[in-house]
Amino acid sequence: PDVQGRLHVEIDKAFPRRRVSSDAPLTPEQLTASQLPYLNGVLYEALRLFPPVPEDSKFSVNDDVLPDGTKFPASTRLVFFPYLMGRDPQRY
Repeated sequence: PDVQGRLHVEIDKAFPRRRVSSDAPLTPEQLTASQLPYLNGVLYEALRLFPPVPEDSKFSVNDDVLPDGTKFPASTRLVFFPYLMGRDPQRY
């Protein structure tokens, strides 16, 4: 698919050609997901594939259980990788 072409079409529809020197700059309120849904999707997809934090970890305060039933004690370090999670073929 021609992602760049579709983005150009969506942006051109939302903001017809402007003269840069005389028009006011775009505001964040004009760049909403409802105004530019394809751009929103492209940004989310780019962040899924290339997350700003490729790995992260957390420490448990109390004993806990993960959704899959895995139990772990307090003070356990849990490491997760959004970079890999965003590429899991079972999810995407």
